[in-house]
Amino acid sequence: MADLSVELAGLRFKNPVVAASGPIAHSSTTLEKAIKSGLGGVVTKTCTATPYFRTYPRMEEYLLDFELDPHRIFAHPKGWALYHRDHLQHQDPEAWVKIIKEKMPLAKEYDCRIIGSIEGGLDANEWKKLAKMHAEAGVEALELNCCCPHPGVVSTQYQAGSSGAVGASVGKNAEAVAKAVKAVKEVTGLPVFVKLTPEAEDPAYIAKVAQEAGADGATIISRNLSLRIDIETGKAIGYTYCSTSGPGTKEFSMRWVAATAQLCNIPILASNGPVEPEDFIEFMMAGATVVETCTALMVYGYRYVKEILKGMEEFLDRKGYNARDIIGMALPLGPSSDIPVKFKAKYGVVDRDKCNGCKRCEEACFYDALRIENRKSIIDPDRCVGCGFCQYLCPQKAISYLERASEEEYIAALHKSL
Repeated sequence: MADLSVELAGLRFKNPVVAASGPIAHSSTTLEKAIKSGLGGVVTKTCTATPYFRTYPRMEEYLLDFELDPHRIFAHPKGWALYHRDHLQHQDPEAWVKIIKEKMPLAKEYDCRIIGSIEGGLDANEWKKLAKMHAEAGVEALELNCCCPHPGVVSTQYQAGSSGAVGASVGKNAEAVAKAVKAVKEVTGLPVFVKLTPEAEDPAYIAKVAQEAGADGATIISRNLSLRIDIETGKAIGYTYCSTSGPGTKEFSMRWVAATAQLCNIPILASNGPVEPEDFIEFMMAGATVVETCTALMVYGYRYVKEILKGMEEFLDRKGYNARDIIGMALPLGPSSDIPVKFKAKYGVVDRDKCNGCKRCEEACFYDALRIENRKSIIDPDRCVGCGFCQYLCPQKAISYLERASEEEYIAALHKSL
């Protein structure tokens, strides 16, 4: 049986599945359920000293494109999205850390690592105060929320104090992130992870700056801001932009996980997009040591943790891997400019025994390389540029590709297709 355990910044996790900071660990009850669910770790709901962000923006959830099946209540449809608007921890710091402290013995009993999430804006003293409070409560690491809330949620009624910069406004500013890391490292010896925003121009660069400031890891990445329109009303769903998560965000998040893993020498905690067990595997192969999830557990419940772990374990057993073996397996990723050097050009061929002449491929070829002859598809190798598109649309799976003898053949075909 595969060993699911991994090590992150000196901490052993019994498995790499971790609850991301959010509604699934915002109270005594939810924190207890998360701990007992089998998770390797739990990131608590982000604690803030700013009263306004404990209540606003108002909590809203919009589960879109989610096809319900009355016969399978836990069916897994594809392509859905969770549009989500939330506030930070609604309890004041003193009350919240008291709850965390009460749950620490339970966490130890279930071998579940507790990571405290805090947010201090541009105020170094706030970061220090919250860090010390959580350390005293017994958390085993700290995650610095440099991602939520997004800009634009501050009401005109909110008294911003000296700056009012919080969440993503901090995460887009490398200097502000470094300042937060240094402040926290001054007052605690706990591992410090920085959770970054996709709103930054280059999150991997911000993570590198955080590493140089002393961060022990980077959580990549928070939710994207997106927009959907209800065409029947002509109005935005959820009034304005919403944070978005779900299957459709995975590829974007994974890009930054891989980029950060290749740029930095600190472990990566992946976030935003994993739903199916295979998603967690992919994130680890892209460079993550552990994978945080909130949305999947919101949609399928704490019971789903066992399904994730079972699916991961079955894959690892089939491949003969342990969890730690697949971390960064897909790395390094080279630039696209390397492709002509490392891979030969291709051209398509049709298996005439499988082809039924449906013309689906002909409609999909924009290089005039496909034609129908005697009710069968034929690919002209002198015009085929080897893009690979048609094979994905062939209902009969009748198209495959062969390597060209030379790069000159590819260039000649490209010119003939004009």
